[in-house]
Amino acid sequence: MFMYIFMSALCGVIFVQAHGLTCYVCGVMDAGCEDTFTNASQKDGCTVCSKQKYWAFGVQVVTRTCFKSLESTGCSNGKVGGYYTDICYCDTHLCNSGSSVSIVTKLMCLCIFSLSVYTVWDKYILHV
Repeated sequence: MFMYIFMSALCGVIFVQAHGLTCYVCGVMDAGCEDTFTNASQKDGCTVCSKQKYWAFGVQVVTRTCFKSLESTGCSNGKVGGYYTDICYCDTHLCNSGSSVSIVTKLMCLCIFSLSVYTVWDKYILHV
């Protein structure tokens, strides 16, 4: 049973890495692309996703993009061209939503839960 769970998790991670990331993509002209967004298209085959927030004249602008060659992740903020910015780069599926849980995280939680259930079943129920 453990081997089945381990192999399923490994296959899931390999599948995710082999097909690249899926990122949300939207910009200034797209309705629903605000900080807590309601609507955005998705793009496959990305290496890194990003979420960028700019403040100018008291107005916040949010964009979400997909990069195919950028390899760094993390967040930074500062003033660029007179605008205050927060920019984050991430490398898990749909991570640029600002609130979603990546598929890898879900898969790891499922594996840990399954292993826990198997351990309890094996230790306390089968050997009673």
